[in-house]
Amino acid sequence: MTGFETSRLVIGAKKVVAVVAFEDIFTRARANEVCQILSSDLGHGSEVIKQMWLVNMLRLPGLRSIAAQEAAFADLIIISVHDAQNLQPELKEWIEMWLPEKPRQRAYLLGLFDYVYNANYRSTRIYFEEIARRGDMEFVLELDDPPSD
Repeated sequence: MTGFETSRLVIGAKKVVAVVAFEDIFTRARANEVCQILSSDLGHGSEVIKQMWLVNMLRLPGLRSIAAQEAAFADLIIISVHDAQNLQPELKEWIEMWLPEKPRQRAYLLGLFDYVYNANYRSTRIYFEEIARRGDMEFVLELDDPPSD
């Protein structure tokens, strides 16, 4: 499913810390698939440490703060939602919490979105590219396959 190039992220890595914000069971499964591929690419003796956050949990300030601390030091931040053009306010607040705390280290921001909601995703791409630029991160966007006719 994923075209995310893990090779640049995992070269020589013994562990990769991934923080995932997801909406529901479907978006969680999509993010888990990426983490499984990443784990496979890391190989034996390495690990993916994954922190999963349901977007609704980010409404609670205490949990949002904990999730932001984890994201600030993550190697990979995955945002897996259906409709990225209408991001929930708590998700945007979470991003704005971890972004200024992100140390200048090699890190990736991966957006996993549904094609059906994001077929015309120019504004979404611009928003996430700006987040990545501000955090000195590389941004990768993936859309689920379009529905077949």
